[in-house]
Amino acid sequence: MPEISVIVPVYNSSKYIKRCLSSIIEQTFKNFELIVINDGSTDNSGNIINKFKSKCNNIHVIHQKNQGVSKSRNLGISQSTSKYICFVDSDDAVESTMLEDLYSMAIKNDSDIIYSPYLKKLHDGSYVITSRGVLKSNNSQEALNPNLSSSICGQLYKKSLFIDNSIEFPDDLVYEDQLIAIQLLYFAKKTSTLQRAYYKYYSTPASITNEVSIKKIDDIFKIISIIREFYAKYFNPGEYEIHLLAKTLKLLSGYILKYLVVSKNIEQIEYLLEKIYDYKFFNKEIFSEVSLKYFGIYFSFASELITLEHYIVNFQSYKLFPKKTVNTCKRLLEVDANISFEYLITKALLKSNIYKIIIYGGGKIYSELKPLLKKNKIEVIGLIDKNLVCPNSLTLQNYFQEANNLPIVITSIAFANEIEQTIKNHPNYSNNCVIISAKNILNNIS
Repeated sequence: MPEISVIVPVYNSSKYIKRCLSSIIEQTFKNFELIVINDGSTDNSGNIINKFKSKCNNIHVIHQKNQGVSKSRNLGISQSTSKYICFVDSDDAVESTMLEDLYSMAIKNDSDIIYSPYLKKLHDGSYVITSRGVLKSNNSQEALNPNLSSSICGQLYKKSLFIDNSIEFPDDLVYEDQLIAIQLLYFAKKTSTLQRAYYKYYSTPASITNEVSIKKIDDIFKIISIIREFYAKYFNPGEYEIHLLAKTLKLLSGYILKYLVVSKNIEQIEYLLEKIYDYKFFNKEIFSEVSLKYFGIYFSFASELITLEHYIVNFQSYKLFPKKTVNTCKRLLEVDANISFEYLITKALLKSNIYKIIIYGGGKIYSELKPLLKKNKIEVIGLIDKNLVCPNSLTLQNYFQEANNLPIVITSIAFANEIEQTIKNHPNYSNNCVIISAKNILNNIS
C-alpha cells in the first residue's frame, strides 16, 4: 500500500501537464500513488495523461465530464489508498525531494500537516521564496490567523483529517482553498513546518485566480459566509470577528481589487463597490479595530478601494475609513496613482539614492517588491528571515558583523514594530543603522 497519494485535477492543461507529471514521477520517494483526474478537458490533456499512465504503474487516471476542481479533488481523496495526501495543480511543478522530505518530517513528528514555503516564478524567469505564514503554536486558535496562506498545494495531510471531520471541497465555488485550509488547521492535533521550498507555483494566463468576474466577486462573499458559520460553530461569540474581517479584506484585496486597479473594468468595479458598501459586517468601528491589529491588510484594502472609487468618481469610502486614511490615499493618488507598499518602498529608496539594501522579511510584499527593485537597479545584498533559507540569507548577527552600513528594509507590515525593536535591541545596533519600512513611510506621509 502506498504511503502518499498525490492528487492532480486537470482541465485543459496540455501546455503544462507534462512538466507537472514529470516532476512528480521523478520524486526520490517512490512509495506513492499518483491520482490524475482529467476533468473533461477539451484539449490534448487526456492523451498526454494516458501516455504517462502507459509508462508508470503507480499512476491512476480518471476521465470524467467537467465537474470542477472541487469535485475532482473530493473524488481523488475518495479513491486514495494511502495514509497521507498531497495536492498539486496541473500547471505547477515540484522539486524532486518534496515527498521524501515531507514524509520524513511527518513520520518523525507524527504530524497531521506538514507545511513548507513555495517558489513563485516571476515574469523575468527568476523565483522568489514565499512563506506560507508562521504558525506560533499547534493551537486551534491558529485557524483564525488571516496571514496564514490558504494554498493547500504542496503540503502533506493525513487523509484521516478529511475523513474523520467530513471535510470536503465546496462545489462550484472559487477560493475553496480558503475554507479547507482553515478547517484542516483547526482539526490538526500537530503540525510541522519545513524551511525549504519545494512547490513551484507558475502564474499562467489561464490560471483560475488571475481573472476577475462577477461570479468570483460573489464567491468571495459566499466563502466568507461559510467560514463565518464554521467559526461560529467552533469559537466563542466575539472571538473571531476581527480576524474574519481581516481575512475578508485580504481576500478582496489579493484576488479582486488589485486586478481591477489594473483592468479598470467599470462594470465589475461598480458591482464590487455596491457589494462592499452594502455588506452588513463592514462599518467604520470594526475597520478601526482591524487597522490596529492588521495594519498591512487594512491599508492595502483601503488604498485599492479608494483607487477604484477614483475610476468611477463615486466616493463612499468615508463610510468605512477615518478622514486621515481617505485623505492620505487621495493625496498619494494625485501624485502617482500607485499606492502599493512595494511602490512606496521603492520610491523612498530612489529618493534617498539607496541602491544596495538588506531585506528583513521574505514574504508576499518582498515577492511583489523584487521585480520593482530589479527594474530600478536596486540590489538586494542579503535577506534576513528565520523561516526561509536562500543563497543570500543572513542572520541579524551576520548583518551587524558584515553589512551594517547597508539600510535594512522591513517588508513585514504585521510585525514591523516588533522587527524594528528587535534590530534596535541588538547589542551592536547604533544610530547609523538605517531602517526603512512601508509602515514608517505611511506614517510620515499621513
